[in-house]
Amino acid sequence: MEWTTPVSLTVRAGKFAFDNRHTIQRYWTLAKAYLDAGSTQVVITGMPGAGKSLLNAQMHGRARDLYFEEPGESTKVETDAVTLGEWTKLVRVLPGQSGYRTHGEIEAFQGNGKLEGVIHVVDFGYSSPRDPVVAETLVTNDGLDTIEKLRARNLSLEIDTLKLELANVRKLVAQHSSLKWLLIAVNKIDLYPNQMSAALAHYHPDGNSAFGEALRVLQRDVGKDNLGIYIAGSCAYEADFRWNGSVAQSALPRKKQDLVLRDFMKSVAMITRIHE
Repeated sequence: MEWTTPVSLTVRAGKFAFDNRHTIQRYWTLAKAYLDAGSTQVVITGMPGAGKSLLNAQMHGRARDLYFEEPGESTKVETDAVTLGEWTKLVRVLPGQSGYRTHGEIEAFQGNGKLEGVIHVVDFGYSSPRDPVVAETLVTNDGLDTIEKLRARNLSLEIDTLKLELANVRKLVAQHSSLKWLLIAVNKIDLYPNQMSAALAHYHPDGNSAFGEALRVLQRDVGKDNLGIYIAGSCAYEADFRWNGSVAQSALPRKKQDLVLRDFMKSVAMITRIHE
């Protein structure tokens, strides 16, 4: 097992110049994103709080703007134009809450012959409800009074969320659509730098977790030649994680976070190039 990195993809992708841009296509896609028009080419999915909006903002470049503010709970589909290598893709982020995502899910997956890839964001269990009332209920009623107990609950819920997304992927691949790749973006690596091997084993298709098993079943059903599955570390935003008085400290300096983001972006660009 290995993480997906620019180095690991180099042989498959061949020589690839990241500074080339197809200007006309880029501005056309920017216009479509502004108007929220056109078919989704890359969709970002994942549980609430996994960092989908922040990761998208980092990919787009907004998260380093001077006045950027960390987003709250997403309640609508977000549309952006993100440049990945030579091409600019129309990217949509689906809200993690099922009640808010129906329209975006239908547009992105059902009969969409333009969808090329899925970025599914996970966070190794390091997410918490933004609503303090819900958080208090988890502590007092469900007994989730430590970070590790909360993580165990979240990791279990991740499996259910993954299976819903894989059902959509399976349907599209069966329709012989353009969907060719699935990237598991393991986010918030700043919170568990000493557990990277454990995170890789948990999320990798060759690992022995329920998450890895679900990915193996998908690849067995659709065929490895029809869908590439990749796993890459990411850090959309360096911040401590707090729960019920306990703190998991962020251990990734700003410059290191920038390098992680750069490698993540290069990996996504090379994946799109491989599957053109």
